[in-house]
Amino acid sequence: MSIHVSSAGLFGVEAAGTDIEVEVSGGLPTFIVVGLPDAPVRESRDRVRAAMRACRLPLPKGRVTINLAPARRRRGGSSFDLPIAIGVAAAVRATDDEARDLIPAMPRLADHALVGELGLDGGLRPVTGAIALAEAIRDLGIPGLILPRANAPEAALVAGIDAIGVGSLAEALGFLAGELEIAPTRGEPERWLEQDGARRTAELGLDLGEVRGQDRAKRLIAASVAGGHHALLIGSPGTGKTMLCRRAETILPPLTLDEALEATRVHSVAGLLPASRPLIDRRPFRAPHHGISTAALVGGGPGPRPGEIALASSGILFLDEIAEFDRAALEALRQPLEDGRITVSRARSIATFPARMTLLAAMNPCPCGWFGSRRVCRCARPAVMRYQARLSGPLLDRFDGLLFLEPPRLGDGGPFEVGNEPSLGTTELRAAVDRAVAMQLERFEGAGVATRRNVAMTHRQTEQLVALDADAKQLLGRTYRKGRLTARGVARVRRLARTLADLDGRLEVEAAHVAEALAVRPRPLAQVDLGRAGANAVSVRA
Repeated sequence: MSIHVSSAGLFGVEAAGTDIEVEVSGGLPTFIVVGLPDAPVRESRDRVRAAMRACRLPLPKGRVTINLAPARRRRGGSSFDLPIAIGVAAAVRATDDEARDLIPAMPRLADHALVGELGLDGGLRPVTGAIALAEAIRDLGIPGLILPRANAPEAALVAGIDAIGVGSLAEALGFLAGELEIAPTRGEPERWLEQDGARRTAELGLDLGEVRGQDRAKRLIAASVAGGHHALLIGSPGTGKTMLCRRAETILPPLTLDEALEATRVHSVAGLLPASRPLIDRRPFRAPHHGISTAALVGGGPGPRPGEIALASSGILFLDEIAEFDRAALEALRQPLEDGRITVSRARSIATFPARMTLLAAMNPCPCGWFGSRRVCRCARPAVMRYQARLSGPLLDRFDGLLFLEPPRLGDGGPFEVGNEPSLGTTELRAAVDRAVAMQLERFEGAGVATRRNVAMTHRQTEQLVALDADAKQLLGRTYRKGRLTARGVARVRRLARTLADLDGRLEVEAAHVAEALAVRPRPLAQVDLGRAGANAVSVRA
């Protein structure tokens, strides 16, 4: 006689239902796990034995066979400990008459799935990916999920399933037997979501106003945040490019509930979900070091695990000194930037991770950093071109904006006083971003499309939803006829111009917005004249 226990296993950021079959038969005492288990699953037999012994449950006297069905996909992790232990206990009760007085019947087992890692003392430790596991159980039509108490608030975020948090194997057994009543954990995802951007600024202690001047760069960053456009800042050391990109986090708009659940799923699978909050309540900001491997950036490993691209989904991926990253890692960005998702293929299965992030990048113009600035650059021209060529043309084309930063002009009060020119701060830019986001949502809902960001518009949606005035049409058409834009470049310029108009609260895209988008349109860096100082001289002009 075999006992069936419902559970679920992770692959990537998705989970799939798993039927755990337990059979106890005669013969020498052995404990075998089949169904493509990995090392943590095979090791569960020792944890299960120790936990059952700690809870004073009788151990099986013969051969125990555990099958993880279906067997076509390899399963990993320690989340199968609890269902295996419950299945073994139920099988022992069914085959050993002496054990029936020690192990109660479990009438609730058919209506509940189980996940959890067991300690040797019978206690339960939290698992990763609880929200994905709960979604898989709900999709199977099982009304309840028993899991470690620390994971219950996260699993309760999934509507349509009762998350029962328990602290030990004994508690789970008591609940399944009907001897212990445990109320389902209530899920209230809306109350966790951040709604006040000022709170984020106060907690971070950062403000874009701390960077004096550079208002063109701040406006490009605001457009990137509002519309999802990728941007690259190039400048000599001290021009503020890194400070600007890091302070972009202070003007990020609040997450929607769907975005928050997706971000929570990714961070939970990666084991990065904060213990104090079951929901990722603000947009991620990821800034990996340039020594990161390709697998760590795009995702991979035997799991596979999400990489920095997936962890930054719905937020910002900041690559500081992007030219120092491994060439293979940078080229791996090309498809995710275009498709908004990344697929990792393995021999037995395929995992897909979300990649709807905004890429902000910064780099020096040459190895020494001073090419095109007021200081003397000692790099030979071929060395400068080789350094800039680390960003391939196809990758550079994924950026909607490229801007070369000048050092701010000094005032009359000495070398430590920056000029008194107006400088945009976080408060003004966050208000503009919120206005732009609201205009986008209203526009897309009115058109009946699922798109939420300007950057994600298709060519047809761009034609339908981006209204240009007469002067803007004339400017864009003239630039295209001169051969300075491809058809894809025209669409990218229109989308960026639409976001710039949204920042200004304009319903129609004006010629000034098109001109601003054209001014930062990327082209191969080797064609950009960095020898002349001045932002206008090195920006990509129509």
